[in-house]
Amino acid sequence: MHYSSNLDKYVPNLLKHMKKTGDTSNPLLKAAEAAPNASALVLKGILATMTKKQKEDLACMLLNTNIDSIINALNNLATNNGMVLDIESAEAKVIR
Repeated sequence: MHYSSNLDKYVPNLLKHMKKTGDTSNPLLKAAEAAPNASALVLKGILATMTKKQKEDLACMLLNTNIDSIINALNNLATNNGMVLDIESAEAKVIR
């Protein structure tokens, strides 16, 4: 997976999620909100230092954080393609 090449696309949503679920007094969150473009560079720098395992764990966490939206999208895709099924739950996990 090309984590850093996809990061620009997801930084705005990640920052929104952090703001909604995080501690608003968090200095990192405040800095990210003040300079969103710089935030992407900082996150890319952090990502570059992470191990493959850490990156995979982060990807799973982000997927699982958005699991309701993913399930909804999959159910809509199935319905739009004439499939009669209902996905009720899902979980992302790394298989090592």
